[in-house]
Amino acid sequence: MLSKNVNNTSAASGAIPLKSESKTADTAIGPVPKKQKLSNGDHPHLSSLSSQPPLPGSTSMRPRSSVRPDGTHLLESPNFPNVNQSPEAADSRSSTDSSTAMGLINIVPPLLIERTSIEAGENIDWNNSSKISPDHIEGIRQRISKSFPETEKPQYSWQSPTSPYPEEDLEKSLSFYPKNHSYAKYSDKNITERYNPYSFKMPYALQSFDHWVDGSNVFSAYDEQQRGGYMPPGKIKEKDAKTQYLNFIKEYHLLYVDLLEAAAGSQESVNRIKNKIHTNELYERAGIDPKYLKKSYSSNNASDEFRYGMLVQMSIDALVSSDPALSTAARAQILSVLHQNFDPEKLATSFEKNSLGFKLPYSVKDEPVEDLIPRAFMKRPEEKGGTPHNELFLKNEKIQDIFQIRPGYGILSERMNFDAGLSVLLNQHPKETVQTLLSLMRIPQTGREIQKLALHALLNLSQLDPAQKGDLFGIKASYRTDIQNQNQSGFQSRVGGTTGVGAGFGHDGLDGLSADQLRTRLRQAHAYMNLLEEKLAANASVAGATQTHETSFSDPKNYLKILGLSPSVQEEDFEILLTACYRTLARKMHPDKGGDTEKFKELQNAYEVLSDPEKRFNYLNEFN
Repeated sequence: MLSKNVNNTSAASGAIPLKSESKTADTAIGPVPKKQKLSNGDHPHLSSLSSQPPLPGSTSMRPRSSVRPDGTHLLESPNFPNVNQSPEAADSRSSTDSSTAMGLINIVPPLLIERTSIEAGENIDWNNSSKISPDHIEGIRQRISKSFPETEKPQYSWQSPTSPYPEEDLEKSLSFYPKNHSYAKYSDKNITERYNPYSFKMPYALQSFDHWVDGSNVFSAYDEQQRGGYMPPGKIKEKDAKTQYLNFIKEYHLLYVDLLEAAAGSQESVNRIKNKIHTNELYERAGIDPKYLKKSYSSNNASDEFRYGMLVQMSIDALVSSDPALSTAARAQILSVLHQNFDPEKLATSFEKNSLGFKLPYSVKDEPVEDLIPRAFMKRPEEKGGTPHNELFLKNEKIQDIFQIRPGYGILSERMNFDAGLSVLLNQHPKETVQTLLSLMRIPQTGREIQKLALHALLNLSQLDPAQKGDLFGIKASYRTDIQNQNQSGFQSRVGGTTGVGAGFGHDGLDGLSADQLRTRLRQAHAYMNLLEEKLAANASVAGATQTHETSFSDPKNYLKILGLSPSVQEEDFEILLTACYRTLARKMHPDKGGDTEKFKELQNAYEVLSDPEKRFNYLNEFN
C-alpha cells in the first residue's frame, strides 16, 4: 500500500519484465504419454487410413495417398519402404528403386514410425473445431482492409474507376522482394510495409509490377506526354495497371484469410478457395483484364497453374508463420485442406512451374539465406551462422548421409535416394522432417522431381495420425524453432554458434541485424509493450473499482481516479502502474485520436503531479 512517508527518491524503476516465451494455443502443459512400440498390425496410421473412403472412380478401399496410378498399393511394392522393412533395409535400396517411386502421383510417407510420444509441454487438441480464433481472423481481415481501400465503381460504364491508392504510391516502382534479396534495395519500404503488412514471401509474378504486367501493353506517363494524351487501342494506363496490381495483392492477402477460416473448419471458405483457384474470380475481383498481363499468368492453362502454385506458396507461408495464434493443429490442418480438396499431383506440378519466389535463385548473391540446414544437423562452423546455406545444404554431412547422395555431377534425383531419406527422417529425425522437405523445395539444384516429391510428402504428412504429427509439426519442430528464430548474420553469429556465447537471443544477436530489421524489432517491442501496459492498466482499474476498505489518503482532485489507480497499490509497483495507465489512456484520449481536449489536459495534469515523488507525497497527504 502507498505509504504516507514517501521518500523523495523515485520508487522502483526499470523496464517492465517481459516473458521469455509467449503462451500459444499449443503450450498448455498436459500429461506426456509414454512411448509405445506398436506392431505393424495395430499401427495407428494403418487403422486410421483403413476408414477413409475410396478414391473417386476406384473400387479400392485403400487410402488415396497409398494408391498408385495403376491401382496397386504402395506398401505392396518393393520399390517403396513398408512397415515390414527396417530403416536399414529401406536405406539399402538402389537409386534405381528410388527413381521408380518418383513416378507416383501420391507418395505416402513410410509407415516405419514406432512413436506415439508428444513433445512435453504441448497438449494438442487435434479435434478442436476452432483451431484458430475467429476474432484473430477478423483482426487480420480488418488489417488488410485498412491497407487496401475499396475501389469505387465509376458512374458510367465507359469511365475508368478512380484509384483508391495515394497518387505518390502509384508513381513509385511497386515491388515486394524478400528483405535479403539483391533487388530488395529497389523496394520502397513504405510501400512494402503498407501493402504487405504480414511480410508474405510473394510468388515471383507478384514480387514486382514489372513481373506482373506485359510492359508492351502499358501506356506510361511518358507515352502520354509524347502522344499528347492520345492512347492507342489495346493499351492500359500505367496508373490503372498499378491499381489493378495492388488490388490483386489484396486478393492474395484475402486468400490467406480464407485458408485460416478453412483450417478452422469453415466449409464455406473451402468452397470460396476452390472457386478462386478454379475460375478467374481473383482477376475479376481485382478488376483485371488478363490480356494486359504476361502470357505466363494470363493464358487459360498457365493462369490455372499459376493460381494452384500461388495457393501452395500461401499455404507454406501460413505453415511457417511466426504468428503465435496459429496452433500446431491449425498448421497441419492448412496442409490437410489442400490434400483433401485439391489434386496433389496438380498442386505439385503447378507449384514446380511457378515456384520462383519461393525457390531460391541459382546465384547465392541474389538471395542468401541461413535457414536451410536444421540446427541439429549442423557440425561445421560455417553452417552455424555467417555463411549462406544456399550451397551448404546439399554438402551437409547429415543430409548426404540421410539421402545417400553420391558425389558427381548431373541430375540430383539420380544421385540421391529420396524414399530412403524420407524414411530415415520420419523414424530418426521427425522434428527436422518438415524443415528438410521445405529446404529441398527451395534449393534450385535439387531439380523438378525432388521438389515435386518433397511437396507430395509434405502434404501427406498432414494425414498421419496425431502422435506422429505432434513431433512433425509441434512447437519443438525445427521449422518453427530454427526458421522463425533465424535472425543472425555475420561474424558474431558465426563465432557465437561455435562457442555458445551470444548465440541465442540476447543483445549479441542484435549485432548482425540491419537497420530495417532493428526498426522492425523496435516496432514489435513497442506493440508488445503497449499490450502489456493495457493489460496492466486494466488490472489496476479493476483493483481500484473493487476496493472496499477505507484509505487514509486524500484524492482531492481525483488524480488517482482519472488514471484508474487504486491507493492500495504497492509502493514498489506504483511508477510502473502509473506509466502503464497513463500511456494507455493517452493513446485513447489524445485529441488526434478523437479524444476530448479538456479531459486529455486533466490526464496530463494528473500524471505530472503523480509522476514526481515530491509532488505525489504532498498531494496524497494534503489534508492528512
